[in-house]
Amino acid sequence: MNVNFGIGGSQTNISAVTTLNSTATIRAGAGVDTLNATAKLTTKSVSIDLGADAANISIDAAADVGGSLSIQTGDDDDTISVNGAASLTGGLIVRTRAGDDSFVWATATSTINGGVTLDTGDGADLLVIAGWTVNGGATLQTGAMNDIVRLDNVTFNGLVNADLGAGNDRISVETAIDAAASLFARGINLRLGSGDDLVDLGLSATNNVTFNGAVFVDGGAGIDIVDAAFSVFNSTVVDFGVELGI
Repeated sequence: MNVNFGIGGSQTNISAVTTLNSTATIRAGAGVDTLNATAKLTTKSVSIDLGADAANISIDAAADVGGSLSIQTGDDDDTISVNGAASLTGGLIVRTRAGDDSFVWATATSTINGGVTLDTGDGADLLVIAGWTVNGGATLQTGAMNDIVRLDNVTFNGLVNADLGAGNDRISVETAIDAAASLFARGINLRLGSGDDLVDLGLSATNNVTFNGAVFVDGGAGIDIVDAAFSVFNSTVVDFGVELGI
């Protein structure tokens, strides 16, 4: 399936159970674009490119993707919300470019067998992820300005590289009240950039974070705080430019 809306804004609705035996490609040019999926989608790889101006993507149903999922938006304030369970044979790539963007995928258990790249560009961005199992490596980039990243009930089986860029950023892992924990099987490289940053790792003995690989934290310029009271470190911890914590 190949759909190209051109410029002028567009709206795409997937409201019936859909099975595709090919790659699904949705493209749009300049203009405000909306994509709503309210019924299960089974397909091979999915490529979504909504072009310049604001984009609103809402996926409220399950998805089985026999390949990779790629979502790209242009410069503006974009919103991506995923409320259904998903299974990806391949990887996930999301690039939202500049603007105050929101990416929330946090209400169902999802498995991504490939790698993950999330790049929200410059702007005051919100990145919320819960219930993920990622079997490849992961790269998270939020660009400049004040960003918020929240991770809960996640398992990363590959190395995680996170760069929050300049700004007063906050990243929290396993701070929601439930009975699950989070695991970083191969550790994390966390770069906070310049600014006064806060890192929260774990809420309680059950809502904790386990790191089986090395943990590297670079706080950059500014006053940075890391609260790791409910974390389990089974390997090396190295931190630079962190005033309080670890």
